[in-house]
Amino acid sequence: MVTSTSLRSTRAAGAKRNERGARATAGSPTQRTDLPRPVLTEPADAGGAKISGACRPGGRSNAPHAGIPTTGAVASLRARAAAARICSMIWPMRIPVDRLDDGGVSLRLYTSADAEPLFDAIHDERVWEHIPRAIPSNFSELDSGIRAKLIDGQRITFSVRQGAVIVGTTSILYDPAMPDAVEIGATQFDPAVWGAGINSRAKALLVREVFAQGAAWIQFRTDERNGRSAAAIRKLGATDLGVHQDSYVRRDGSTRRSRFFRLERPQR
Repeated sequence: MVTSTSLRSTRAAGAKRNERGARATAGSPTQRTDLPRPVLTEPADAGGAKISGACRPGGRSNAPHAGIPTTGAVASLRARAAAARICSMIWPMRIPVDRLDDGGVSLRLYTSADAEPLFDAIHDERVWEHIPRAIPSNFSELDSGIRAKLIDGQRITFSVRQGAVIVGTTSILYDPAMPDAVEIGATQFDPAVWGAGINSRAKALLVREVFAQGAAWIQFRTDERNGRSAAAIRKLGATDLGVHQDSYVRRDGSTRRSRFFRLERPQR
């Protein structure tokens, strides 16, 4: 028989254990969430400035988590899971340039020297039809726009070449709210190479490198009206998550609806 005295003794002992545990936790450096995440190197961005990243689960995100907005208990569980996640991916990534080449298509880190040939390649209204920002009127504006996106250290932008000729651009985007994943996007190509498989080949090079550096999955998105882009993403084997309201605003002022895709790292 359990007496009231024994219950009080048990509760008192439990309270002391909890108090000791709280003091130990408060003084433990393993509980810090504001420490910078480890990086293999401290690479420079396209302008040569040093950039650094931190594994900060949660926070503001400009991308729906896994492409599907959630609410209520499910969202709460996902948030707690994200907060407890140990990151396996190193950001910022150090991209070995020689590995982003399949013999005909290659990707190189964007520099301002690429702005003029890139502008010539993508200065076509068709290229900008689904892009939610103003069309640059010259290569200086294009360069300024690209470099502005690199300032926060959460994007790596590439110039895509067919042989020695710049034919487009694409980027890897990192979101602290998705610390085990990246998004591949901001992709534009010269209409002269549309349908030639350049887009799929460029994405395949990035997918291989991103997974090699520890990402668990990759997100893609495209305007719901951009069938060409969606077809290129499907060729990679990505799962179509359907069309959802996005945070992007089209140039006509309408809020973009985007088709989201998710590609999981292959099991070994």
